[in-house]
Amino acid sequence: IELIEEMEALIGVDEAPETLAEHIRALRQEWRTINKGLAVEASAESERFEKAFTAAFQPCHVHFAEQAAIRRTNLDARKQVLERVLAFEAGLDPEQPDHPSIMRVLREAPQDWRSHSPVDRDASRPLDGQFFSTLDRLRARVTAWYARNTADKQSLIARAQQLTTATETSRAI
Repeated sequence: IELIEEMEALIGVDEAPETLAEHIRALRQEWRTINKGLAVEASAESERFEKAFTAAFQPCHVHFAEQAAIRRTNLDARKQVLERVLAFEAGLDPEQPDHPSIMRVLREAPQDWRSHSPVDRDASRPLDGQFFSTLDRLRARVTAWYARNTADKQSLIARAQQLTTATETSRAI
């Protein structure tokens, strides 16, 4: 009876939904533990407890439904970010990619991705893998470009050094 009264006292309480839900869950767990040992079920008391539980949990249910809707909206937004990054990658010229644009995407896309949070982790996990592997491929292109530029510059320096040692300075210049 005390548990029933305590659950009924939670109906309409102005408390944070997460805190209220924890309190309600604790009471329900205690109710189940106590009723496990009873050979005969007090159905009127059980019905009263479940009715109080449903009424007390209603604000939590609404809050959690709103949170789930926010997570779904964020997941959809992340799908759009992924689609844009994939479209950008597909539109790159393999011979002459726009490296400054790639670097901008590498800087901005993760920020955009993180701005759409929170999301359901299990639902987001496949998207995360696809998003980050796409960024890794773009990053590899930029890294290869840097390596080619470095090699070209080192080759130019080596040629300049050969000219200065092989001939007279005025002719090398």
